[in-house]
Amino acid sequence: MVGDGGLHSSASQQLRILTLNCWGLWMASKKRKKRMRHIGAMLQKTSADVVLLQEVWVSSDAAFLMECAGESNLRHSHHFKSGIFGSGLITLSRFPIVRSKFWAYQVAGDPLKIHVGDYYASKGLGWCRLDTPWGELDVANTHLHANYNHKYDSLTDAHIPTDPFAPIRIAQILELSTMIHLLMSASQCSMVLGGDLNCRPDTLEFKMLLGLTPRSLKDAWSEANVRLPGCTCNEAGNSFSKKDGGDRPERIDYVLTTFPCLDAKVVLTRIPEEPSLSYSDHCGVRVVVDSSATGRAPRASEGIHPSHDLTHMLNAGMSIISGGIEASRNRLRTLQTLSIVMLVLSAILVYGMSSCGVCDWALAIWPSFPLVFALGFYVMGLMGEGPQCRALSESADSLQHLQGMLTRGKKASVI
Repeated sequence: MVGDGGLHSSASQQLRILTLNCWGLWMASKKRKKRMRHIGAMLQKTSADVVLLQEVWVSSDAAFLMECAGESNLRHSHHFKSGIFGSGLITLSRFPIVRSKFWAYQVAGDPLKIHVGDYYASKGLGWCRLDTPWGELDVANTHLHANYNHKYDSLTDAHIPTDPFAPIRIAQILELSTMIHLLMSASQCSMVLGGDLNCRPDTLEFKMLLGLTPRSLKDAWSEANVRLPGCTCNEAGNSFSKKDGGDRPERIDYVLTTFPCLDAKVVLTRIPEEPSLSYSDHCGVRVVVDSSATGRAPRASEGIHPSHDLTHMLNAGMSIISGGIEASRNRLRTLQTLSIVMLVLSAILVYGMSSCGVCDWALAIWPSFPLVFALGFYVMGLMGEGPQCRALSESADSLQHLQGMLTRGKKASVI
């Protein structure tokens, strides 16, 4: 059908998967309401069997899209709700959903970067188990922390991110790979993992994900289109891409699966009914896999993905996370210092105003301002930066265990 670039086939052994970051931020996303109407219309016509949506932050948008999907063959849906704004994740399915769970990433972001918002978005992994004609299927939908400057150093064939949020993404990759590995090890189900990973295929983050998950889980695009770039962000045909060429096109939206991939395409570039407008600032990815070749469950010893120097990658990841821990500790010390400074300032105001015989109402009001700031800085450190610092330290400990396992010459079968 028109709309999702659907590959029509009546062959029952084909499973069609679509993923799209919908860019559904309230007030911040351009032409959100109009685009959501078009995304809803696309879902009413789609031939996809499974659809993974990210960045659907507005509850009314989520309800609308699930209603539209229900008018097609996607009669089963799950909106993963969490945090302040919700996870933004929706999974739509032609097959019944028998179980579901959301795991929020412990390392979420920088709580002081309110303008960025990733910390408050409660990103994580949304998991559904589907009851399909060929058996149960695990479907995982995720969205990682954004990379806002796309600067990298090189390590052999892996580009190492140098942006301030790199430690967060590396830690989230560790959490994601652990959850996927545990899911695949604990069941005989085939696996589909999709979403916005906010990293290119040649980066440390993505190569670590491949290295720390079972070898049977493969990047569908690489399996089907080795020589095609498959860019989904800053794509030239997208109406929201910068026209000055400032940001290079990148492939950051993925479908990974244990099924053999038959076809993969970048879709949803422009809206057919309104060619001057795109569905989102991302393009979608549509994958067709052979579900008759049921992806086998991994052996207990399976873990390291071949052809990647995992030892060097883990060392680079440890260096990045260690830098993130130090930066987080510095922010925590800054918050604690500011809290003390505000308390001292409040005390000075009380003393000074009392000595000058200032009226009671002024004495009650003016010192309260620095007290409010002192409380705000203290709570931000106690409830925000402190837990993030400890979560990063936990990620470093997990990495250290993996490094020790590889040093002893054993396969990283359990993360």
